Amino acid sequence: MPVVPFFAVNLLTGLTRVPVWTFYWVSQLGMLAGTAVYVNAGTQLASLDSVAGIVSPSMLASFALLAVFPWIARAVLGLGKRRRVYAGWTRPKQFDRNLVVIGAGSAGLVSAYIAAATKARVTLVEAGEMGGDCLNYGCVPSKALIRSATLAHQMRHAGRYGLTDTVHEIPLRRSWPVSMASSRPSLPMTASSAIPASASRY
Repeated sequence: MPVVPFFAVNLLTGLTRVPVWTFYWVSQLGMLAGTAVYVNAGTQLASLDSVAGIVSPSMLASFALLAVFPWIARAVLGLGKRRRVYAGWTRPKQFDRNLVVIGAGSAGLVSAYIAAATKARVTLVEAGEMGGDCLNYGCVPSKALIRSATLAHQMRHAGRYGLTDTVHEIPLRRSWPVSMASSRPSLPMTASSAIPASASRY
């Protein structure tokens, strides 16, 4: 049994602006293949004259067709959708790249790196800074600032370590660029060597 009964679909369709004739011929066309499959199965069942006939090739084929019909219908619908999507484009005879990655953020860099490491021809497209928000504005800068704050706290409480406490000011306008500069050398993602030579970068 379907999740939504067919009569409910018919009633709900009446609340839409679909013309009656369009609803009729679309319904008939959609049910045509399914009706043929069910009629074939019913015909085979009606022709049974013994229990052994249940395992006859024709009966087994009818049951198998009933089982695979939903997958066949889904594949045909998917093929039709793909043809509509690519209808305005000409399929090239060959492709220059195996993979095109749009965005050199965390996911884009990893995807391009792994694909290029397997000798795939990769193109990495990035309009801004390599590394994306995580490297340039989020994860990495925040960790650099946390490290600076930890060091400042340790300097202020240096007496715990047998040293002299140091009272200092934190120049915020200077701390951000300095923290960023100190974090970049340890990050190979900003270097051109982060992506193998087989990956083009634009």
